[in-house]
Amino acid sequence: DLQPAVVSLPALRIDGGQRSEFSDAVIEERPIALSYNGVAHAVMMATPHDLDDFALGFALSEGLIDAPADCQGIELRAPGEAAAQAGMPTACEVHLEIASRLFVRLKEKRRALAGRTGCGLCGVDSLDGVARCHTPVRRGAALSAARMFAAVKALERHQPLRQSTGAAHAAAWVNLAGDIELAREDVGRHNALDKLIGARAKAGADNRDGFALVSSRASYEMVQKSALAGIGALAAMSAPTALAVRLRTGKPTWAAINCGNLERIWIPEPVRRVCIYADNDADAEFAGQASAYILAQRLVREAKKAGIHRTVEVFVPRQAGTDWADIWLASLAKDKRAA
Repeated sequence: DLQPAVVSLPALRIDGGQRSEFSDAVIEERPIALSYNGVAHAVMMATPHDLDDFALGFALSEGLIDAPADCQGIELRAPGEAAAQAGMPTACEVHLEIASRLFVRLKEKRRALAGRTGCGLCGVDSLDGVARCHTPVRRGAALSAARMFAAVKALERHQPLRQSTGAAHAAAWVNLAGDIELAREDVGRHNALDKLIGARAKAGADNRDGFALVSSRASYEMVQKSALAGIGALAAMSAPTALAVRLRTGKPTWAAINCGNLERIWIPEPVRRVCIYADNDADAEFAGQASAYILAQRLVREAKKAGIHRTVEVFVPRQAGTDWADIWLASLAKDKRAA
């Protein structure tokens, strides 16, 4: 890599009125200029780490090339010295050589593209370009829910950037045994997935047996990128349940993402009624239900201590192993049948 992924910067900590200066690890974010056969195509904001994986994965997941073999070479170039001397954020340049037929296709639909950190539609200038994957993705062997949950718990051990900075997304490949074989990180969620796609493409790996696990939400762009890369299954750790609760009840919703965060979530003091929607976890520890009641007890204690009246309720799906996304989907199916 041409630049470090993490930098140390001076910071100020204020704790209980006490101020202290310290050195903090901060994840790096730089402009990454991507060019194809010498022609500039995109500038993306990303962490300057595993950039060859990122460039190849981006080309595949955006449909710029059809297969890894269409990329005939990748060259990383050091940032320009003039920008560095001027104190400007220096861009990393990544040059790809692609097959002539694809370069002709790229020039025909070439667009000016300024990418942001993992947001927006890369290289799309009209709604016609949104849905780009029209071929069903072939699935491999059936996935085990227990092994998927085990991979979720293990993901943090494969996130050194997140451990040092607290500010990195991850995308990992999990095999059928539930073991994480490979992980990539970036300040942007799309970028992390592109890096994973590129790394597996370089290795000639089959994306049907196993699944991709991402620390972010499964937005449609993430699903589409996965489909274009031939990934048969995508698992996301973020907040579909919060969306499901909001759509089902119409209530403002905070997403806790996991049991540990649920126990620690902060609720603004003016809120006088709190409804906690927990998963009906069927594991031996009833983790979702237990965390919900721990939170309820804490909120009640805090309200009493502050001298305010707050109603706290806990809601758990009746069927073991279900969450509120299941409840919402079931209600949609019921409404569809009624119509």
